[in-house]
Amino acid sequence: MVIAVSALLSLLFAAIVMAVEYWSKKIDVRHKRYIEKLISFSAGVSITYALLGLLPFFAETALAIDKLLFFSLVFGFAIHHIVEKKIYQYNHRFQLLKVISLEENIFYYIYHFILGIVLVTLTQQDMTAGILLFVSIIFYTIIHNLPQESYKNKLKALFLSTSTLVGAIFAVFIWTQRALWIEFSLIGMATGVVLFTVTRHHLPFGRKGDVRYFILGVISYTALLILKGYV
Repeated sequence: MVIAVSALLSLLFAAIVMAVEYWSKKIDVRHKRYIEKLISFSAGVSITYALLGLLPFFAETALAIDKLLFFSLVFGFAIHHIVEKKIYQYNHRFQLLKVISLEENIFYYIYHFILGIVLVTLTQQDMTAGILLFVSIIFYTIIHNLPQESYKNKLKALFLSTSTLVGAIFAVFIWTQRALWIEFSLIGMATGVVLFTVTRHHLPFGRKGDVRYFILGVISYTALLILKGYV
C-alpha cells in the first residue's frame, strides 16, 4: 500500500505530539518562574486558532454541506461541561479528585484520538491547515499538562501520550474512507472542546498568568494566520 506524503507528514506530526505529551507529563515545572508566561502565551495561541482558524474553516464547509453540522460544535462544548458537572454533583468531596482525574484522562485520550483523525484530515486536504493544527495541538498540550503534577508512573504517562498518534494511525490505515460530513462533524466537536477547555480551564484566572504573554500569543498566531491567508 502506497502512503501519500500528506499521510506520512500527519503521522510525523502525531509522533511529535506524542513526544511532547510524554515530556510534559514527566516534568514538574509548576514552581518555575517562566511557567505562567508560557501558559499565558499558549492559551493565547490556542484560543486564537480556535476562533480564527478552526471555527471559520469548519463554518464555511458546514454551511455548504448542512447547517445541522453546527450541532457538533455545540455537542463538543456541552458534553465536556455536562460530564464535569455530573461528577461534581454526584460524588462526595473525598472522591472528587480521583473521579475527576479518571474522567479527565478518559476524556483527554478520546479527544486527542479525535484530534489525530482531524490532523490527518486537514493535512490531506490542505498541508498548511495541517501544520497550523499541529502547532496549535502542541501549545494546547503544553497548557494542559505543565500546570499539573508530573506522572510518577512512566507506563501510564506513555500510554496517555499515544492518543494523537493512535488516532492518526487509525485514520491513515484503518478508517481510510470517511464521509465529508463525518470529518467535519469531528472538526466541529474538536473546536467545541477546545473552546470549552481553554476558556474554562486553561486561561489563567484572577492574578495568575501574564496578560502581556497572552496578548503576544494572540498577536503572533493572528499574524501567522494572516500570512497563511486564513484571515
